Amino acid sequence: MTTILCFSAVGNYMPPMFIFPRKRMKPELLDGAPAGSWGECHESGWIQGPLFVLWLKRFIEWSHSTKDNPALLLLDGHAAHVKSVEVIDLARENGVILLCFPPHCTHRLQPLDVGFMRPISTYYSSEIKNWLRSHPGRVVTQFQTAGLFGKAFVSAATMTTAINAFRTTGIWPINKDVFTDVDFAPADTTDNPEPTKVPLVNEAISQRDNTPMRLETPEGDPGVKTPPRQPLQEILTDNKTPPSQIRQQGRNIQTPPKQPSPQPGCSWMVDRPSNFATTPEQIMPVPKENRTSKRVSKQRGKTAIITESPYKNELLAIKKTAELKEQKKRVAKDLKLKSIKQKKRKVLTKKGSKSSAEEYADAEDAECIYCGYLWSESTEGWIRCLKCSRWAHYSCAGEDEKDEEATHLCALCIEN
Repeated sequence: MTTILCFSAVGNYMPPMFIFPRKRMKPELLDGAPAGSWGECHESGWIQGPLFVLWLKRFIEWSHSTKDNPALLLLDGHAAHVKSVEVIDLARENGVILLCFPPHCTHRLQPLDVGFMRPISTYYSSEIKNWLRSHPGRVVTQFQTAGLFGKAFVSAATMTTAINAFRTTGIWPINKDVFTDVDFAPADTTDNPEPTKVPLVNEAISQRDNTPMRLETPEGDPGVKTPPRQPLQEILTDNKTPPSQIRQQGRNIQTPPKQPSPQPGCSWMVDRPSNFATTPEQIMPVPKENRTSKRVSKQRGKTAIITESPYKNELLAIKKTAELKEQKKRVAKDLKLKSIKQKKRKVLTKKGSKSSAEEYADAEDAECIYCGYLWSESTEGWIRCLKCSRWAHYSCAGEDEKDEEATHLCALCIEN
């Protein structure tokens, strides 16, 4: 079941419209519904183009819109709202300006989604739970939904809720700064640049990989001293001690007093300005979507004033193109069906009979002797009686359709 809701920026609520998934409407379906509401039926239970036309007529009566006193109606991009020429003509004749939201933005821009759907859903769920407790062993059907929704609607449809919903979306009062960069940050995940082919130079890569790393010591650091380089042979020679002196030196070993070594300080960092060549995005990059398949190209929705002439002309052109395509399909189907009939039908003649052209004209509206099915509505093979010249299906006559020399004498002629 679908419920169509509408409210204004000053807190006025239009009576809801219910669409029941059935073929016939019954008055008891609206028992307990909000005052002024009405119901329609459709097999799917979803909004359709003709049903939206009926709702728009009620909206025109409720809003008292005219060409001198126009009303702005904000809609989402549903096909029933924006793909109907009848809706556009009706709105233009009665001063209703239809404006469509951008695609995939109604969760932040549509006042109903932002400020009303959550409280109405909460109240409706609460009413269902209370009803189930009061009616154990029963389930909620189409005959209770309108009444339960009516109680929830009375609790949720407050003036404050409608006004705050329009204020939160920045529609009224108009607030162009209602959204910040933080609101658009999730889009960075799918904001991938177009792939470009960059040639790789092997020499540059090998040279870069084989370059030794050089460590630089900050200038003026008193705590870090780099000893001069000394050949390995000299180091080994200087460290050698004659064996005769090892015992004598061991007796006269004196431990010199430990001098406090200078500790490295941070004065050199204070004197220098702080220059960072790394951005926060490089330290922690935003996760990106790994797109492995091509996105299916299809016509996307767009923000547009539905009642303006450019949009209407574009819609008429699309509709005309679709009609021509459908007409071509229908003609191709008819030609294919006709060729099948001509291939399967075999006109058998004998001496002294009518010409083939006359026989074809007689058989255009012929019906099968046995089943009464018309030839113009059949795609099976037919055979003609040699005596009465009446037609019958091969299957009804009991003949083999693959036998080109087959003849048939109907049961009526055999009896007579």
